[in-house]
Amino acid sequence: IILSDTNSESKKFFAQDGHGIMIIRELGIEVAIISGRYSKAVEYRGKDLGFETIIQNSRDKLGDYENTFSKKYDLTDVCFVGDDVVDINLLKSVGLSITVPNANYNNLMKYSDWMTPRKGGSGAVRDVCDLIYLAKNKK
Repeated sequence: IILSDTNSESKKFFAQDGHGIMIIRELGIEVAIISGRYSKAVEYRGKDLGFETIIQNSRDKLGDYENTFSKKYDLTDVCFVGDDVVDINLLKSVGLSITVPNANYNNLMKYSDWMTPRKGGSGAVRDVCDLIYLAKNKK
């Protein structure tokens, strides 16, 4: 997050992450954002990549998931990537829980099935997309 003197916020995104999202969407996998913060940049990027659901300012990610997706997907069929304390309940509930090396909570790995090789913001999303792509095409 970059904050200017005029209180203008900007974010940078890793292009390969976006390409990974496009690849798994082509496999018919729905992607969503559930974020603890609000950012116009995240909303714009999510819409640009075809995210059907973008939830921001979430204080209860598991509750927001259940309110939005519980009738559509069983939690055991969900992959979730988390990097902070607010993610723990959803990480503990999904079928595939993933964290990143630069998570903001030291013990997040104990709630996760896998840690991406790359940091969040530097290719972690692409690592997850590649994992899903390989798993889906292994058949």
